[in-house]
Amino acid sequence: MIRRHNAIVSYLSKFATVARVPHRVECGSDPDSRARPGDLTLLHWKGQGPHYLDVTITHPLSISSPWSSIHNGMECFDDVEKSKRQKYSGMIGNIEQNYTVFAMSTFGRLSEAAETFVSDLVACYSTTASSPEGKEDNREMFKQQLQLKLQREVARMLLVAFVDDEMW
Repeated sequence: MIRRHNAIVSYLSKFATVARVPHRVECGSDPDSRARPGDLTLLHWKGQGPHYLDVTITHPLSISSPWSSIHNGMECFDDVEKSKRQKYSGMIGNIEQNYTVFAMSTFGRLSEAAETFVSDLVACYSTTASSPEGKEDNREMFKQQLQLKLQREVARMLLVAFVDDEMW
């Protein structure tokens, strides 16, 4: 599960670099604490101070997870966001404005907050790219790449889980 998560964080970081959005990967808001509210910290997001992006992958069949999307799609994402915001509210000033839960289902569906973030990040890219006309195309391409990254990691996990080493 960590590989899926890290693949998405890595892709978001690479795209933020291309879009010339200054950021750091996995850093806490308090140097004396090991708590890390964001997998990515966008240093000057939208002309403001730091913005924390917390990547969370949900799985529709995971009954053991409190964020099982068996509930009902977007309701699961709402539960994840609420739980994460409660967890980090004491660490982040103005959490509503400075924190985004980037929730994504194993099968590629994005939460509303993740969709909004993708649009905003693509807008940053489109303003730095030589041809900003294809903003909508860029957004769809970026979403497809995210989904593809996630599916590759799921496929790797399945191969490891179901392939017997002695067969090879």
